[in-house]
Amino acid sequence: MSDIPVPVWALTKAKRIRDEGYLRGDNNTITEVFARYIAEHEQPPIDPLVNEAIELVVSEAITRTDNQLAAIRNRQAGNDKVELALRALRRGIELATLSSNITKEG
Repeated sequence: MSDIPVPVWALTKAKRIRDEGYLRGDNNTITEVFARYIAEHEQPPIDPLVNEAIELVVSEAITRTDNQLAAIRNRQAGNDKVELALRALRRGIELATLSSNITKEG
């Protein structure tokens, strides 16, 4: 086994496939090996809010070149600004949910 940890998303998918009966054996080693295979051959799932945060940062960056904008979209640049926008989006959702709950109760 490798010392590199298996990504959680790949392990979760491998366990789901095992639990659905498509992976023989109840052995954690088999599941981990399969999870590593998944991680090597599939892209990790993308949070839609991450895409929205990237687009917010890109829309703010009107003076950048096409190459710079592509680097932001590919998460090769501007990650600090993307993370800030992502936190703002998540907080907005949290506040909207809280407000909705207060309105329902009151």
